[in-house]
Amino acid sequence: MSSRERLIAILPTNNLDAAEHFFARLGFTQRPGARYDGYRILTDDHGGEVHLTNAVETWLVPGRNPFALYLYRRDVDALAARFKGEILERGGSPERKPWGMYEFSLNGPDDTLIRVGWDIDATGSICMTADPNRARDVEVARLLEHAPQHAAADAVMFARLIGAKVASGDLLHLGLTRAALDALLQRHFRTAGALHAAPEYIAASEHQHFVDALRAMLLDHESSLAATNADAQCLATIIATACLRPDHLWRDLGLDGRDDVTDILTRHYPRLVARNTDNTRWKKFLARELALAEGRAPVPAPGCPGCEDYGFCYPSR
Repeated sequence: MSSRERLIAILPTNNLDAAEHFFARLGFTQRPGARYDGYRILTDDHGGEVHLTNAVETWLVPGRNPFALYLYRRDVDALAARFKGEILERGGSPERKPWGMYEFSLNGPDDTLIRVGWDIDATGSICMTADPNRARDVEVARLLEHAPQHAAADAVMFARLIGAKVASGDLLHLGLTRAALDALLQRHFRTAGALHAAPEYIAASEHQHFVDALRAMLLDHESSLAATNADAQCLATIIATACLRPDHLWRDLGLDGRDDVTDILTRHYPRLVARNTDNTRWKKFLARELALAEGRAPVPAPGCPGCEDYGFCYPSR
């Protein structure tokens, strides 16, 4: 049921699935229970909402679609990074426009023009800054404002891990279901509100065994919390899921550097950290420890081959 007055666009499309996939990249997900025959309601975590409906035949002619949408978002640069190579502006990146916006344009579903931007005067350094972590830091600060124990180590940790994914629109890659994330928010950030862009469930991937096994190994080494503790399970899931991503673990977690990962691992898994005597990079180390625990030869984590330093970590491959 609607609790506030507002105006929402209803966008006709020739392919509901393709349109829903496009908007998912902008951080929109289907509202629970809002999937009807030929009609879908999508929302994001910033108050945005768009309705999709099947187009009547002849409505949408390729190259002549008259419809357009404007998405107002502070994290223009973070969203632009997700559409690298698809931005219509000549330079392939957001631009300051004469009409006072910092924005970029996309060719959306059925050639719908999609513009993403924010008012230059309103955003100041947030949109125009060269620091890609600014949007993340804003989300982290917002979460901590709702934390009863805003200085507690785990509250800060989870604010950073969650805030990074909210800012980048990548809540799916946190690895938590909507129910698990909502419960985590309730424990640490009680009045922050739910994040509806989180998936209702996590579909099994080809690397599910790796994720499950690494999660179990981390929980077996957890020393700060009981292995059955919900926070411990969330943290182990987030770290294991991040090892599927193609970068250094600290970047995949949305942190500032290796030292941040070291601090988290040292606080929760000191026995594991003590075994990293050769200062191996953390993602490689975790994959190696898991392989040894399972009695097999060490191999890269699933995300390692996509990392810029893969050749450095695995020179013989």
